[in-house]
Amino acid sequence: MDLLKDSIIDELYNNVVVANITESEEYQENLKQYNKILENIENEELKQKLIKLKELINSMVSDSDRTTFKIGFSLGVKMVIEALNNNNIK
Repeated sequence: MDLLKDSIIDELYNNVVVANITESEEYQENLKQYNKILENIENEELKQKLIKLKELINSMVSDSDRTTFKIGFSLGVKMVIEALNNNNIK
């Protein structure tokens, strides 16, 4: 892990969240179906446009998911800190 390039939250997201999603049976089944449909498209220009569209959609969803994860993780940590601070109040 290069701490200068990736934050610990990024590492957690990439190595735990994304890894578990791509290894899931549901993801693998969807990927198999996608590839089967793509293989049956005979028009090469259309096929390339669909591949590019999928790449763009994946990029947008990935960026959105990563940001949502970071916000949720940060909020969770802040809640724990606040709870611990409030627990010490007498």
